[in-house]
Amino acid sequence: MSLLEFQKRIGYTFQDETWLVRALTHKSFMNESSGKVKNDNQVLEFLGDSVLSLAISSILVEMLPGESEGVLSKTRASVVKDDTLYLVATSLGIGNELRMGKGEESTGGRNKVSILAATLEAVIGAVYLDSSFDNAKRVVNHLYTPILSEVTRGGSHPTIKVDYKTELQEYVQAEFKMAPTYRVISQTGSSQNAKFCVQVFLDKKIIGEGIGKNKKEAEQQAAKDALSKIKKTTL
Repeated sequence: MSLLEFQKRIGYTFQDETWLVRALTHKSFMNESSGKVKNDNQVLEFLGDSVLSLAISSILVEMLPGESEGVLSKTRASVVKDDTLYLVATSLGIGNELRMGKGEESTGGRNKVSILAATLEAVIGAVYLDSSFDNAKRVVNHLYTPILSEVTRGGSHPTIKVDYKTELQEYVQAEFKMAPTYRVISQTGSSQNAKFCVQVFLDKKIIGEGIGKNKKEAEQQAAKDALSKIKKTTL
């Protein structure tokens, strides 16, 4: 897909296309460029995260007049979380457009939830810097219309299956040079109504816990819990 086609998909044409190129540049590409590439998309991701949150807040207030702050906050949270960002990013084919280092690509970087979610935020940040908040909000509204229409009707938007175990494995290996281990702590109920409790460990320390109807589901929930806790402490 060309950059022109990508701009058609997001519903915005850049005045300065270098903003879009930067938004699609992963840090691994800059690191492997031997100094030829000076900027990656991390700052744009930081900015885009705030722009997206404000845009969604504004859109929800318009779509749900008179709704309580609690409902608006809960709805916004479901829309701006990484899983939803990943869903939108995948529909746009962002993974194929990323400028990414060979090392990161070899580990499946073009399909990682965290990378695609961050890249979409960077694109939104780039639109904001290229023009205005109004244009960024218009792009967000265009990209999120199906999801917003569903959640504001009280339904749930399409979901994806995130492999939290793989995400945790990659994260802790990169950060701590260790691998997580899982242990079933308890199993209750009949075979038709079983409930498993699993804990995940890192160097004998419990870093997460999850419950599921089978061991696999419980491990995924434990990994999700661990990711949430670890990322908070390492930010």
